[in-house]
Amino acid sequence: MALRPRELLRFGELYRNGAGRGRQIVPETWVRESWVPRTTSPFNGHGLRLGWWTASAAATTVHFAWGYGGQYCFIVPELELTVVMTSDAVAPREGDHNRALHGCSRYFIPAAERGATSGRPTRRRACSR
Repeated sequence: MALRPRELLRFGELYRNGAGRGRQIVPETWVRESWVPRTTSPFNGHGLRLGWWTASAAATTVHFAWGYGGQYCFIVPELELTVVMTSDAVAPREGDHNRALHGCSRYFIPAAERGATSGRPTRRRACSR
């Protein structure tokens, strides 16, 4: 879709919340239906839904859109969390680049859980490497 990270984040938040500018744009029933298991990839073991993949990280369900070269939009509904990651689509890589990106969830999920249980509002911020 040729989106910048902030635009991809807006898309993820729109999908997670279903509303934009006070209007219901993405029906809640469609979101729920698009996250119903359809099949499992024989290549990576992730569940495939209607345009979304699903995996488990830190015992939490994570839905994600996966784009060319390691562009991701992760949505964790139970934590009200949307995380976007991008990477250079043409850079040479060593090892399993996508597995390393998924490994970042071991940091952002516990941080979001701590924020959710502390009673304090979590800070929203953009970060990049």
